[in-house]
Amino acid sequence: MNGTCWDGADSAANEAAFGRPGNSHGHDKSCFPQVRTACLIEVGTHLVLDAELAGCRTGEITLAGRLPHSCGPGQLVLADPEFLGVPL
Repeated sequence: MNGTCWDGADSAANEAAFGRPGNSHGHDKSCFPQVRTACLIEVGTHLVLDAELAGCRTGEITLAGRLPHSCGPGQLVLADPEFLGVPL
C-alpha cells in the first residue's frame, strides 16, 4: 500500500473535483489541481489492485482506510513507512 499526490490537467472541472493546494510564492493557489491517491499494489508485478482517489486536501491515511475491503483472508499487506502505527 502506498500513496502519492500528482498534478492534474489545468481545467475548471479538475479544480472543482480535486482542488488546488496553496503555494509559497505569494499566490493563493498552485498552478495545477492536485489529486491524492492511495493504491494497493501487488509486489511482484506492480499491478494496481485497487486505488482510492480524492482531492489534495484528503490525506493518504484516510484513503488507505478504504482499501482493506480489497484484501482477502491470508493476504499480507505491506505499507509505506508513512502508515506506521495507523490502525487499519
